Amino acid sequence: MRERRCLTLSIFAIVSSSFFGVGMESSALSADPSSNVQIDSVGSTVKSTDPLELSMWGHTNYVTGVALSEDGNTAITVGVDKSIRIWDIAAGRAKHVLKSTQEKWVHAVAITPDEKEFITVEQARVAAYDIATGEETWNYETSEEGNSGAVRFDRAGHFACIGSSYEVNLWDNSRRQDAPRRIIPQRDQDGVVLSACALSPDGKQLALSTNIEYGASSQIELWDVDANEILRTIIPEKGSVRYLNFTADGTRLLSSGHSVTRGSNYSRNIASPNNEDSLILYDVSTGDIIRKFGCTVPVKDRPSQKVPVDGVVTPSIVAAPPSHTRNVFCTCLSPDEKRLFTAERDGMMRIYDFETGEVLKELRRHTDDVMSLAISSDGTRLVSVSLDMAVMVWDLTVIPDQSE
Repeated sequence: MRERRCLTLSIFAIVSSSFFGVGMESSALSADPSSNVQIDSVGSTVKSTDPLELSMWGHTNYVTGVALSEDGNTAITVGVDKSIRIWDIAAGRAKHVLKSTQEKWVHAVAITPDEKEFITVEQARVAAYDIATGEETWNYETSEEGNSGAVRFDRAGHFACIGSSYEVNLWDNSRRQDAPRRIIPQRDQDGVVLSACALSPDGKQLALSTNIEYGASSQIELWDVDANEILRTIIPEKGSVRYLNFTADGTRLLSSGHSVTRGSNYSRNIASPNNEDSLILYDVSTGDIIRKFGCTVPVKDRPSQKVPVDGVVTPSIVAAPPSHTRNVFCTCLSPDEKRLFTAERDGMMRIYDFETGEVLKELRRHTDDVMSLAISSDGTRLVSVSLDMAVMVWDLTVIPDQSE
């Protein structure tokens, strides 16, 4: 469908160019700026090597969360503008724009395993919506407001939410009318706030992380969900944890966050060597480190994008500030777990070989921090959202499985 739309528009562009006297010796690009399909001078479709397939605009403030349907055709985004947007990616437009009932920042979003609904986490509120109509179907008021939020599902439809700074709520999605189970971190220290949570795919384990507010000291707790007890505690040597991810078999846990010296104040950040403490893979059974994913943060100017009033635009080049310390806000794995994708500070996204830790590619099209990622079930499409208010759709089929 995307190729057919681009072919029509490109033929129009070629005819128009000829009419106004523009030469046609060189290949003509598709007039549709949202596509990564090009049309050559004889009308044949040629796959572009640019992985940026589409940019969508509409949010009026920071975008903080994204979820993607399994087929990769519907994206749901949330953010600081207190809106929830359901996007038709083929059309490049939002088909539903919802407002937070409580007029509060929406932190996070996840689609239910049956793909009939999606769950959002607001400040002090969790809600469910019908994915087809956008109608709210359920809500729950949490005990306190939080400055962070998360919602994560297991395969069976149980989900964990951070709706406040001090507890994780657990639900069975088929019995949401019941009161949730509450998991309260065992870390007993002033200023402790929840920063991330994740359910193992089988729902038997919960990983949660806590940070010292306004500091860099973090702790990860692994819980036995049925027994309601801690299995083990992991204390990272450096940095603060922002996101947690189990592998598909539940045996490994990926932690990502800010690579700073443990206990330091954010005004005195000291990056770890190669920024490797921002992204660490742990053995769940022992808590041992399996691998650190390092990078050399580039200091050169980065390609980025101007923000239009509305509609779809093509990238333009402007200078973006270089990074000093690394901050990984979100990660996701390809379905075959061969590739790891990161959402990072200053518009940076990276693709790793998950088993070797090698950086395969850097994607630099956002102009501000990339906050969340979602991938389709076949691993061909990735969606990213950012503080620059853009929703970007990436074609992963044009990215090689080797470093460039």
